[in-house]
Amino acid sequence: MNQRLTVASEFFGCHFWFDRYNDLMYAPSFVAGGYDEDCVGYVSEWDDLGANGELFTKLLDVIKQLVTQTNSSW
Repeated sequence: MNQRLTVASEFFGCHFWFDRYNDLMYAPSFVAGGYDEDCVGYVSEWDDLGANGELFTKLLDVIKQLVTQTNSSW
């Protein structure tokens, strides 16, 4: 079975990953680990990343982690 590479962000309370089309996806994290597969969404549908850019900076950190994981798994 193909394991999905995810990054769990405590800041957002979500797990993030790239789908097969390289769209950035998210789902709420469970406290006990893992994420809610019934609440998956596209980050591109977010309409507010904050006025001061903090959310955008945190999101870029998540993307950096995902890209690093993906490149190291090749």
